Amino acid sequence: MGEVRGATVLSPLAPCTLHLGSLMPELPEVETVVRALRSPLVGRTFVGFESAWPKQIVVPDDVVAFAT
Repeated sequence: MGEVRGATVLSPLAPCTLHLGSLMPELPEVETVVRALRSPLVGRTFVGFESAWPKQIVVPDDVVAFAT
């Protein structure tokens, strides 16, 4: 399967990009991203993740327990 990046999805397998005007979007912008990503991502498995802000992502001690 292809990758899905960001919120603008051209097809379920097309890479795309999300550009936010600020570091912390307000609720309407978050909801827009959720709605755009829900359909192409539900039922798929994440095998990796990249972040422009790695210090903002907290990895749980027990990743398996967190994912279940």
